Amino acid sequence: MAGSPREVFVPDFALAAIDEATAASDALDPRLASIRRYEDFIANRLQVDLQQVLEERDKIYEAIAQHLKLKTQIETIISETRNESKALKMMVDVGSDFFMQAKVTKTDEIFVNVGLDCHLQMTMSEALSFIDVREKQLQKRAEQKTDKASRIKAHIKFMLAALQELLEDDVTLQI
Repeated sequence: MAGSPREVFVPDFALAAIDEATAASDALDPRLASIRRYEDFIANRLQVDLQQVLEERDKIYEAIAQHLKLKTQIETIISETRNESKALKMMVDVGSDFFMQAKVTKTDEIFVNVGLDCHLQMTMSEALSFIDVREKQLQKRAEQKTDKASRIKAHIKFMLAALQELLEDDVTLQI
């Protein structure tokens, strides 16, 4: 393809020569060394930390979505079986997104994963209250991750402003 980027192979001896030239120029101009340190810190530390925090927050949001789905399913079971004493028919995931039809005769209790793959038998009302508490905890953790991401973004902006100031000083000195 004409517009696709091409990878360029650079031999190790060429990379070593580039590193030596960079180190020599940094020794001659401390501003270039400062600029490189800022760029490295932004790229190798702050950007990586920001990505990690955002991924953690996304996992928390996925857990919240699963809890809300379970809550909806429990409310549906309660409403379907409230006036009727007959069994409930439903599709059950038996693994790897394979479903089979099941007939649930006892709908007054449910097993809930309370963490670390530990399942606890609860009544429907206990399960609903557990889900509410867990959802609030997860929301709080998600807010903390959002705050942390905001602080990291602020640090990145601060570092970019410092970098811009160094570059402006460098341009003024050259003129």
